[in-house]
Amino acid sequence: MSDHWSWSLNSTGDFLVSSVRNFIDDAFLPKLDAPTRWVKEIPIKINILDWKISLDRLPTRANLSARGLDIPSILCPSCNAVVESTSQIFFSCPLARQIMLKVCRWWELDNISFNSYAEWLKTKFVRIQAA
Repeated sequence: MSDHWSWSLNSTGDFLVSSVRNFIDDAFLPKLDAPTRWVKEIPIKINILDWKISLDRLPTRANLSARGLDIPSILCPSCNAVVESTSQIFFSCPLARQIMLKVCRWWELDNISFNSYAEWLKTKFVRIQAA
């Protein structure tokens, strides 16, 4: 019997780039409970921002510090009271809340306060299901 190479990442034993990509994705990419959903009616930049917020992948001071960057302070530069995180920037910071209040007034919407992306997402899905 002659020797031969065998690839164990797929059932056929043949090397496929897609099997390597899937292996790497499964090993290193974060797992989400819900699949990524792109909303075609809004600009792609907003979809990407929403995706980065959901993964907590924005370059906030807390994330930069956690990645080993030496920064003078991890406190929010707007309020200087708490650590600058994704939830803090978009939901908890007093400046962010003031901006959201003005946007809601401008668009004639009810202002609903959220403290985190998860809380916003939960409310968003409740409203979608009710509609």
